[in-house]
Amino acid sequence: MTSVEVPRAPKPPGPSLRISIVLIVVGLLVGIPTLIAGVVPIARVFTASSRFEAPATVRVHLGRGTYLVYEQTHSNSPFSTDNTVSITPADVTVFGPDNARIDVSERGDVRESLSENGDQFVDAVRFTTPAAGDYTISIRNVAPTAVLIARPLTDTIASVLVWFALSGVGGLILITGIVLLIVGSVRRNRARSAFAYAAPVPPGWHPDPAGSGRWRYWDGYRWTEHVQ
Repeated sequence: MTSVEVPRAPKPPGPSLRISIVLIVVGLLVGIPTLIAGVVPIARVFTASSRFEAPATVRVHLGRGTYLVYEQTHSNSPFSTDNTVSITPADVTVFGPDNARIDVSERGDVRESLSENGDQFVDAVRFTTPAAGDYTISIRNVAPTAVLIARPLTDTIASVLVWFALSGVGGLILITGIVLLIVGSVRRNRARSAFAYAAPVPPGWHPDPAGSGRWRYWDGYRWTEHVQ
């Protein structure tokens, strides 16, 4: 009896398929919900705004936070630099659900604009609501114009930056998992190909690969149950 090394299937090379799949799943679970959490508040700025024609008095439901009164400009181009507004804090009064008057102030140094149905709006004044509820907004002593009541876009973006950061982390984890999956797949295919073309070992008695210290018969394709 002779001792001949019988080729064994090589251990699958890394990266591990399991690790790759785990990273892909984790990346999706982290990236998708956080991306939605970041996009939804920004979308609400454009979809949840209240539009009406001034001068007028309206009652709108607002959440807690800062709001801007946007005034329609004379330009329909989103690239327009026309920031001219006629509405001032003296023209706007805001009363809360308890009929308490809310302070109205200048729009600030940062100019914000919104587009709705092709019309361009620029912020004119701002106010802050202490709690969610129905607020009465009155705009007087102005020429007829359309206005929007909406949250500041810059404040909204600043409040969701952490969600976009987490979404970016999830995206990196997802990409890493995909790269590892591709690399591992290529390496495993190469290893299988190398084993498939290995020189065959003729049938015979060889040391038992199970480590029993006995001899086991190799039929040329697989180990049999015959030992001695």
